[in-house]
Amino acid sequence: MKTKCDKCDKRFNLEVLKSTPKQGIYEVYFVCPHCDFKYHCYNENDQSLAIQDSINTVKLELTKVPKVKDYVKRFNTRQELLTKLKNLEDEKRKALEKIN
Repeated sequence: MKTKCDKCDKRFNLEVLKSTPKQGIYEVYFVCPHCDFKYHCYNENDQSLAIQDSINTVKLELTKVPKVKDYVKRFNTRQELLTKLKNLEDEKRKALEKIN
């Protein structure tokens, strides 16, 4: 993904980086390769990373809901997964609000 630097006005490919943890918090950022201007995106911690792993698992489960003839069962399974996904996203948002 190309983006334009606010400082030097040059275009570059966006490469998101994650710093080593300081007191359990990782900084997520990217850097302009032309002028080395650092753009802070957000902070994460081990809790938010674990929640993101759970979110990815639920999203994968959503793609694997079997296509069965019992549409009610399929609908209910998808609804349960979507509810679980929403709850995990809310939990991650709250965890990130504490550290950002």
